[in-house]
Amino acid sequence: MFTKKRILPATLLLSLIVLCSVVYWFAMQNKWLIADYHKQHEMSVEQDKFEDMFLYIQSAESAVRGFAGSGNPRFMAGYPSFIDSIRSNFRQLQKFQDLDHSSIDPVLFSTMGQLVKDKIVFTGQVKLLCEKNDFAAAISLISTERGLLLTDSILTVHQAANDLMLHSLGQSKRTFNFENNKYYNIAYWGIITSLLFIAVVVFLLSREIKRVQRISKEMVLQKEHLGITLKSIGEGLITTGNDGNIIYMNPAAEHLTGWTNREAKYKPLQIVYDVIHEETGLPFENIVNKILQNGRRVELQNHTILRSKNGVNRVINNGGSPLMDLEGTVLGAVLIFNDITDRKKNEEKVKKAVERYEILSRATSDTIWDWDIIQDTILYNDNITQMFGYQKGEIENGSSWWKNNLHPDDYENISVVLDETFKNMSQTIQFEYRYRCADHSYKNILDRAYVAYNAGGAPVRMIGAMQDITKEKEHERHIAIAITDAQEKERRELGMELHDNVNQLLGATLLYMGVAIKSGNVGKEENKILKNCVDYINEAINELRNLSHRLTPYSKEEVSLKNIIEILIEPIQKANLFEIDLHVDTFENDVVDSDMQTNLYRIVQEQLTNILKHAHATEVKIFVRLTKEAIKLNIADNGKGFDMLTLQDGIGLENIKTRAEMFSGKCEIKSSPGNGCELMVELPLKTVRLKSSEKMLLTPNLS
Repeated sequence: MFTKKRILPATLLLSLIVLCSVVYWFAMQNKWLIADYHKQHEMSVEQDKFEDMFLYIQSAESAVRGFAGSGNPRFMAGYPSFIDSIRSNFRQLQKFQDLDHSSIDPVLFSTMGQLVKDKIVFTGQVKLLCEKNDFAAAISLISTERGLLLTDSILTVHQAANDLMLHSLGQSKRTFNFENNKYYNIAYWGIITSLLFIAVVVFLLSREIKRVQRISKEMVLQKEHLGITLKSIGEGLITTGNDGNIIYMNPAAEHLTGWTNREAKYKPLQIVYDVIHEETGLPFENIVNKILQNGRRVELQNHTILRSKNGVNRVINNGGSPLMDLEGTVLGAVLIFNDITDRKKNEEKVKKAVERYEILSRATSDTIWDWDIIQDTILYNDNITQMFGYQKGEIENGSSWWKNNLHPDDYENISVVLDETFKNMSQTIQFEYRYRCADHSYKNILDRAYVAYNAGGAPVRMIGAMQDITKEKEHERHIAIAITDAQEKERRELGMELHDNVNQLLGATLLYMGVAIKSGNVGKEENKILKNCVDYINEAINELRNLSHRLTPYSKEEVSLKNIIEILIEPIQKANLFEIDLHVDTFENDVVDSDMQTNLYRIVQEQLTNILKHAHATEVKIFVRLTKEAIKLNIADNGKGFDMLTLQDGIGLENIKTRAEMFSGKCEIKSSPGNGCELMVELPLKTVRLKSSEKMLLTPNLS
């Protein structure tokens, strides 16, 4: 407990330490000021040397100018000493540069040095001409551009260097004065602060004495509460002295060890707390001994079996901490241990469940995955290497790796499906996508997953299975091709039947009616009726011809896809249902085969039917473009549009998507209420397609 005898010396000692610290700090700052003062002195010396060198340069120049102008050699009496002084001062300035004590920029100093050397050489040349009595040449040399430029350059460099040195010296003096004043202020305030600190500490310590007295009373109550708490906690607790003998055991420890507190008190810990290793059965090193030897906390240890006095063995985990006084001396240790027998059994059950999961994952060909959404880690079973060809070292456990291997055209759709699933808190989800293999090819995947959510409704985990349905999708594609080919064959046969047989019958009927009209054996009224029948039969023949063309658009190779589409839209344009802007790139049939052209024609036919039924459009644009890799179809209208989120594919749109997939192509639709609809179909030119039973030729039957 604190006493006044302890508080007063402690306060005085603390105050003395503060004062000594201030004095020591002040002394150290004085050293810095002295060093800075020496630096200012060096800067002044450097400036003096620089000015002396410049004066000697001017003296040398005046000497040769006087000699050249007057011819009197007396002007040159001091020239050698001027040159020596110039070189001597330059060497002194060079030392400042070498010691990195100069305030002149190294580049500027290098320029100045070169100018000084050039000036010495130049004055030497003038001197040599004067000594040869060629004073006119000497004066001419002095007046040359070189001489004037050299003089001006030296003056410019001198001014720049002088300004720089004056600025550095002034800045250093201002810094010195500022720091000097600051240090004195800090020292004075430090002393005042330390005195105030003494007063505050004395006041606080007087209050602390009262607080300690109050705490002493509270500690008595806390001791009682602590005793109740120790008896109530479920973990076993044993405290020992620094000799390792037991001082106290709570009721939980009594139950786990089979010893009472009275029986165990003052006994060595190892007698009461008998523990062995769970796997080896060998005795454990006494955990309290570790605490007493190292004076540090020992974290929870597992794989420990406690053998109680009554012969019951329990699996426990245990840990402990040292008990110290205020000076940090270890007085003993506290040991805490807990019965985890039931938890251990549960862990064994979980381990067996994991083993069964591993066996199950090996029994199926699907890739099983487990996504921890919070930690963003995905674990896969070994089937992922067989399904996609990746080595284990190539597989990353984050969701970004999975997303990066999705086909780019499927990524947005999968993101929408996942967002909707999480938003609606759906627990099951199923979706299809294309996934990239190690050889950069793609497989069709059917993914079924289960989603787990936390109490707040946020998704925390997904477990699913990736099934390879590439063969099934290819089989479906072949079936769709076969069905389409059968439909095209049926349409062609029906069209030919209408065109060849029905039209011939109608043509024959017209012939007989014409004969009857020309025979004159019919009355006036009957003749009028026969002419009306002729008109109706001609109209029927035209309708049958148009129907035949729609059912069988191709029979010759001379007519292009553009011509066939023009025949398709001709009735629409005649009826003024809406304006159609058509553009089709020109290409040869060996570039885009007849099957693909037939497919494009049917897609245009299907979409125009959709527009007629639902769009209420006034303008339609149809573009067919050919690139090196694909042929692209774009059909856009300015109709009423629809909401993509509530779109349910009808038979028409489903047929269009199926036809695109038959040629390994892709189909995309963009629309919104009031903004029309745009259909985009892209078919790759290098498509491996099941050969149809019969190739259709690109020419309508116009006969």
